[in-house]
Amino acid sequence: MGEELHAKVQVVRQGMTPATTLSWANSASPIITSAITPLPQGRTLGLEERIEMKLKEGDKSYAIQGYIDRLTWDPVTETYEIHDYKTGSAVPTQQEADEDRQLALYQMGIKQRWPDAKRVKLIWHYLATDKEIVSSRTEANLATLEREVIDVIHQIEEEAKLGRWDVRVSRLCDWCEYKSICPAWKPRRPWKPSLRMNTSRIPVCSSSPNTAELEARKADHQADIKNITQEQAKIEEAALAYAKKEDLLSIDGPEHRLVIKNEDEFRAPPNRKTLLPGNSCARHSRMPGNWKMSQRSTVPC
Repeated sequence: MGEELHAKVQVVRQGMTPATTLSWANSASPIITSAITPLPQGRTLGLEERIEMKLKEGDKSYAIQGYIDRLTWDPVTETYEIHDYKTGSAVPTQQEADEDRQLALYQMGIKQRWPDAKRVKLIWHYLATDKEIVSSRTEANLATLEREVIDVIHQIEEEAKLGRWDVRVSRLCDWCEYKSICPAWKPRRPWKPSLRMNTSRIPVCSSSPNTAELEARKADHQADIKNITQEQAKIEEAALAYAKKEDLLSIDGPEHRLVIKNEDEFRAPPNRKTLLPGNSCARHSRMPGNWKMSQRSTVPC
């Protein structure tokens, strides 16, 4: 391939450097060339071929689209072949390939595009290990898959209605086509709390303090902890109010991002004796990590 990567190429995978990436690419070149060489008995119908499939539920339908790395047609066996190329080193088992949804949905799209399609073969090429896995789906398999995906769509719709849609922020977000409308990446103004927490250092104990001195220091520290906890609670309350006002699921600070997560948590009393009139269950708004949101509203059990 070459002796160095282009200056605009960025290596995003952890543990990989430009040098190791180039070395891998050079070693994988023969495998890639072999994998993409046209088959003697077939022909390539498309590369990065856009495919659309419609999932039907009564009078309603859901449209899904994807892109097939390489679509080929073998006239001898009258078989469409869906090829998917993987650069990762992890190779799934045959069972995992047989349960894969992505290429099975592509097969559904092929059969919808060409209803007379008799056979469709699903092929994964793992370039780093020079492995190939082949699978196929029956009509019954596709019908089951259609129901499963529609169930997932219903779950997403229900979670969205309840406002409990959990977002996962990862390096894959850079490739996501829905990043512009994702709540985790919604444009927002920088937010800084108006309150400042006491971050003074705890004094270092002397080499041989007496008990009275330690007790005095402990009392001072407990008072500081109480004050800091109160200030932190006010900041958390302000963060929740700001996030609710701006309709945010995360808030950017100078160096860190706060991720807001709403959960319903129901607590039962430890025993019957502690039951109080009008007992209620607390609904919490929480932030993971060191942030524990204190705002809560009650709903009747």
